[in-house]
Amino acid sequence: MLRIMQILWPAFLMATVGVGLLFSMVDPDDLVIFGHPMAGAHLSAYGCGFLLLWALCSASAATSLWLAGNLAGAESHPPK
Repeated sequence: MLRIMQILWPAFLMATVGVGLLFSMVDPDDLVIFGHPMAGAHLSAYGCGFLLLWALCSASAATSLWLAGNLAGAESHPPK
């Protein structure tokens, strides 16, 4: 459980910052997805943006944690 929280909590914080930055530059009314305008769907755009950024940040954090574990194991067993 600790490892999961080490991945999800920093990813949540960075996704929150990312959504704030993204939607301060992009108006959801200007978005067009598959040829359909997203006008009037602000909450959906914010929610989808947050979940997408959270997934990307989680993947990044998980990869970093995995690489850190591999490096720690490599340092304790130097090559011969």
